[in-house]
Amino acid sequence: MPYLFMLAQAAPPGPLALVYQFAPIAGIMLLFYFLLVAPMRKRQRELQRQVSQLQKGDKVVTNGGLHGEVAGVEGDVV
Repeated sequence: MPYLFMLAQAAPPGPLALVYQFAPIAGIMLLFYFLLVAPMRKRQRELQRQVSQLQKGDKVVTNGGLHGEVAGVEGDVV
């Protein structure tokens, strides 16, 4: 039981205590960004680049597995 008492007083007093409290949260948010958000944004940019390069006559396969040929492209509509 005395060991728990020592752990409770481990944080230094003053302004550094606030830094020590929020550092793990900031680290988790940074990890979340690099593992989830950044790769998702990269995939979105790649998909947008592919869609912008579609032309009439290109053969495509949808996410649902339907095979087709592009009949026309108008803005975001293929």
